[in-house]
Amino acid sequence: MTFKRVGRDSSKSPIPFKPPWTLSFHLFSLSQHHLKSVLIPNHVRRPQTLELSDRVVPETRNIQISPRRSIIHESYRLPPELWIEIFSHCLADFPRIDSCQIPSTTLASVCKAWNHLVMTTPRFWSKFEIVYEDLNHSQVQQDDIMRTLQLWLRRSRQHPLSFRLIHKYAGSPTNPVGSTRYLTTLVSHASRWQNVQFHGPSESLVLLPSQLPNGKLPTLRSLSFHVNGSAGFPFDVASLNIPWSQLSGLDLQIYQDNAHSLNECFTFLSSARNLTCVALNATFPFTLGGHLETITLPYLRSFKLSIQGSDSEGTAELSLRDFLEHVSIPNLTTFSLEWQDPR
Repeated sequence: MTFKRVGRDSSKSPIPFKPPWTLSFHLFSLSQHHLKSVLIPNHVRRPQTLELSDRVVPETRNIQISPRRSIIHESYRLPPELWIEIFSHCLADFPRIDSCQIPSTTLASVCKAWNHLVMTTPRFWSKFEIVYEDLNHSQVQQDDIMRTLQLWLRRSRQHPLSFRLIHKYAGSPTNPVGSTRYLTTLVSHASRWQNVQFHGPSESLVLLPSQLPNGKLPTLRSLSFHVNGSAGFPFDVASLNIPWSQLSGLDLQIYQDNAHSLNECFTFLSSARNLTCVALNATFPFTLGGHLETITLPYLRSFKLSIQGSDSEGTAELSLRDFLEHVSIPNLTTFSLEWQDPR
């Protein structure tokens, strides 16, 4: 991009101008004075007005940029609430906290005004992802992640939390409880959980039922478990005392010996009548049909059911049909059915 000097001597050679960062936005509620592309120069040598050359697209040729009236100064003209709303569209759903490119920290490095706004807005620090890599994380790296997690939790203050805790491993985990230190820290903020996801071995969640405070999940709205494990480390979602009636999203992908039966899944659904999106992994059989009334899920729009296991007794079709006949979903728009046969 090339800019020309406007003023006393326009015959001089063009001034190369390479802004380190560009933010473009459009809001219908703003006046035309504010609807412009915002460019922040590397430095300002002296007051001057810059005009875009003809090489720039026509609709931006007439934009003039004054170093003294950059976005840093314009930020004082707009209310903080509006900047917070603008910045919120730059953030990722689950930014990895050990990444070098986190949108919130990038915004905070632009100027003092933005730094203050970002650092004092709990909303920008309430969504994150923690990844524990079984083979690759040294003790030093784990300690760094823990310090960063504690920092984010302090900055988020009392804002509801949305997070994803992932325990990565290949084959059998060499340190199956390596991620539990992060989980223990997060449990101390369970009263703020809103949208939470846990992915990893069942060993890493063994202590969760005893750690999670009973009946103290007032803001929980969405829950996801993607869990593998053996019978030696049982994991049962029912033991967590989840406030099912609060949930709008439920994703239970629990495999191997810890998979829930269709009976258990039916019990979960009967207590969670406000769900809008559900994904369940279940095993045969379903034996409750003759003893229960049909449940209605009036708000459910997306339902994914994945059946796990073989049909050695030939009862799969009957169990599945009986299960579906006892679930009424009047507003369903998407339904997915899978069968994972290990044979």
